[in-house]
Amino acid sequence: MPEQPRGDLQQVGASRATRTVLTELKDTGQIADLVDGYRLCIAAAYAYGCTPNLTRPEATRTTMFAANTLDTPDLALRTAIAETYPDARLMPYRAAEDLAEQGAEIVRNLMDGEKLRFSDLIQKVDEISRVAAGAV
Repeated sequence: MPEQPRGDLQQVGASRATRTVLTELKDTGQIADLVDGYRLCIAAAYAYGCTPNLTRPEATRTTMFAANTLDTPDLALRTAIAETYPDARLMPYRAAEDLAEQGAEIVRNLMDGEKLRFSDLIQKVDEISRVAAGAV
């Protein structure tokens, strides 16, 4: 029997490792709430040029937020993902979930103990942007 196409998510989740990163950021006052951290992880993955893996199994993730809680009222996140990653246009929240996982790894690697080195993140994103623009 052929594999059925996967639909988009109504709720996004996170692995235990990603939850740990988000909880540390919140507990140390670096983010206001977990959804802000989740968005930060998506933004980090996006800035680092990550591509969402839409086939990764969901079993390793537990639910964190409804998709409408993660996104803005004008659906800016969904729109940005659909435009940036054409293969994900029918599954933008599935893509967001995977980008959050990849971004959490980036954020974890930029942490000094429990503190995120935001200046290092900004510097790295700036370097990536310059390379992408051909300014280096």
